[in-house]
Amino acid sequence: MKLDTASILNLKPNIKPFKVFDGHGLYLYVSPNNTKFWRLKYRWLRKENTLSLGAFPKVSLAEARQLSEQARSLLAKGINPGEIAKQKKVAIEEEKDRQAEKIRFSLDNEWALSIRLGNKIMNLTSDETLDLWYFLEAIQHAIPRR
Repeated sequence: MKLDTASILNLKPNIKPFKVFDGHGLYLYVSPNNTKFWRLKYRWLRKENTLSLGAFPKVSLAEARQLSEQARSLLAKGINPGEIAKQKKVAIEEEKDRQAEKIRFSLDNEWALSIRLGNKIMNLTSDETLDLWYFLEAIQHAIPRR
């Protein structure tokens, strides 16, 4: 039976999680706390696998069907959609780490400087910040410009 948005909204949670299938391996996993997740059941190398497609209502029924079709298209080409999802997740984490490595500066109300490089933070007092300021002013004139 094909799902529709109204029937999904009317689903009530049970004591145990349950699945409501839409077709072609696509189903909605309903947990006891009434969170609903789109999943795709598929076979890869004779083993059953599950691909998470997102949470309802953030991912609509139409979007879930489209994602399911894209995954089945990859399977038809001999590509495991679960591996593609893992690679995307790793790429996102690497980008987050790269962004976190950027150096960041901030001043509080008392003109104390905080320097952040990744997860490392160095907090200077107001006097230390002033000393650093004077130092940078002094070397600015000593370093030849390019």
